[in-house]
Amino acid sequence: MNRLYILTLPTNSMTKKTLFTSLLIVLITSLSFAQKSKSIEKIKLGTGYTIVDYSYLYGRELAYNIGYSKSISNNHRLWLVPSLTVGDFTTENIDDAEDQHFLTSILSVALQYDIISRNKFKFNVTAGSFISNFKNFKNNYSILKNYNYGYNFSLGMEFKRKDKPYSIELRPINVNLGTDSFVQFGANAIVNYRL
Repeated sequence: MNRLYILTLPTNSMTKKTLFTSLLIVLITSLSFAQKSKSIEKIKLGTGYTIVDYSYLYGRELAYNIGYSKSISNNHRLWLVPSLTVGDFTTENIDDAEDQHFLTSILSVALQYDIISRNKFKFNVTAGSFISNFKNFKNNYSILKNYNYGYNFSLGMEFKRKDKPYSIELRPINVNLGTDSFVQFGANAIVNYRL
């Protein structure tokens, strides 16, 4: 089976202490910024084509995402973005692959920064940490359940109209790198609704 491999972080360097330190820094930073400015809040709903490569399992399918974003800077360019992503992956359309079926759910906390911010367009970069729950099924029975954690990174473009409460966000690069050689990457489309 042909696979696309990208660099992953070494498992031995990704300790629980590192993960919790990263999450703590994100939360403290967001709280300190949030107290200084009136924030903007959004609900995020999205889907995207995603590929997962984890240990001996490999699959691709649509994944679904729900999230929340809150501006935490005076100029509304820095955002706190917690989200939940779920996917039901199979190898049905992959040549020379053993039949597999597995579920992933990923809880992420990230910071997003708008590098370019105009009235109708934004270009942003997002980085954060995640924990994931992973279940592998065979003949409708769960044969493997595992948790891992790691870091995520994405690039996106947001298109909006100033007089509308919603915007469309396209994320052509969305990568999660985790322990045990966990890799998830794909492209997402997201609808943001301003509260």
